[in-house]
Amino acid sequence: MRSYTASSTDLNVYCDTGDIATGGGVGSTANVNVRASRPHLDTSNVPYGWFGRFQTADASNTVYVICHQVSAEE
Repeated sequence: MRSYTASSTDLNVYCDTGDIATGGGVGSTANVNVRASRPHLDTSNVPYGWFGRFQTADASNTVYVICHQVSAEE
């Protein structure tokens, strides 16, 4: 799992190149409304990260992503 924390309204966190996101979410240190929590999709609709949008940047906001390592075919 990866995470990114900042006092910002829009946050992004990404998997390593080639890995896929299997889930994610958001959290905050204050009572902040969440405006969006969704995966980032590539042009093939494969999830590769997570996006969170918060109502305010007055708190320490965090976005999380759970990544699955995709093994190369031999």
